[in-house]
Amino acid sequence: APIGREFGYIFHYKGNLKRMKTNVQKLEGMKDSVQHTIDEAKRNGEEIENIVQSWLNKVDNTVAEAKKLADTEDHIKALCSMGNFPNLCTRQQLSRKTKKMIQEISDVLAEGKFCRISYRAASKITVTPFGRGYEALNSRTSMLNEIMMELKNPNIFIIGVYGMGGVGKTTLV
Repeated sequence: APIGREFGYIFHYKGNLKRMKTNVQKLEGMKDSVQHTIDEAKRNGEEIENIVQSWLNKVDNTVAEAKKLADTEDHIKALCSMGNFPNLCTRQQLSRKTKKMIQEISDVLAEGKFCRISYRAASKITVTPFGRGYEALNSRTSMLNEIMMELKNPNIFIIGVYGMGGVGKTTLV
């Protein structure tokens, strides 16, 4: 079986190389799709999951390795070394590396199926309950305490606050 596998690398060299290039294109397409979703999420003010960022880095590294392997000068040597005969040793080694790269690309493709890409970040704006110029006067504090006590009463469903305009009813509520 091991010898058959080694001969398989030699005979399936071109097919392995073609399959690797096809898988690289699929991986780049998936990366572009995820990147579009990331861009949309950022426009909506969402934060990107760390696992997605690390996957994008892994994709970049894997694609770079695969392209380096596909563009190596050894592929020319593997096709013809002495006249019309292919260099079988080089062909076998490159086919083996290509097969490993195909598996690595498939693993990265499988990792790229995310349930969530982003999440809503906590608001960075702190909202104070009172507007500018609010002073916590004793009369207002006591009124606020009375309102809070009435809100805790389970028998009361509505509380009305009334008074002259400009005395701070809205601010108080």
